[in-house]
Amino acid sequence: MSASYSFAGSNCRRKLTRTATDWFVSKYIGDRYKFAIDFVARGLSREGLFGSCAILDSCYRPREFIVEIHNRLDEDAYLKVLFHELIHVKQRILREHVTKYNKNYWYSRIVPEDTLYEDEPWEIEAHNNEERIYREFIEWQGE
Repeated sequence: MSASYSFAGSNCRRKLTRTATDWFVSKYIGDRYKFAIDFVARGLSREGLFGSCAILDSCYRPREFIVEIHNRLDEDAYLKVLFHELIHVKQRILREHVTKYNKNYWYSRIVPEDTLYEDEPWEIEAHNNEERIYREFIEWQGE
């Protein structure tokens, strides 16, 4: 696999994160792309977040990401947030969501700057698919 990961957090979450991410990348991204993800499990209560995904290099063709996940979530919630954030990684790597000249594009169509968070197409896709992907992963683990 051409993805590399680093992790800051507890050992049990490290193994879970690696297993889930390897599965997700092989199923939804493939091994054609080289990229790196730094995972950080930490308290995000002050920020009012369960997770976040940020680009560490170029927004135009990103290949380095940081994914932060709230460390107080139970395992099921942790996985759902992880898959939500990995969907964002996929969107960027596969160029479904592109930022160029400070404008966001979704499948090559410009998204107006005044679009509300809950109406952003990349968020709609992530919210609509996190549960389904979570269930697929749980079924895969049971095989």
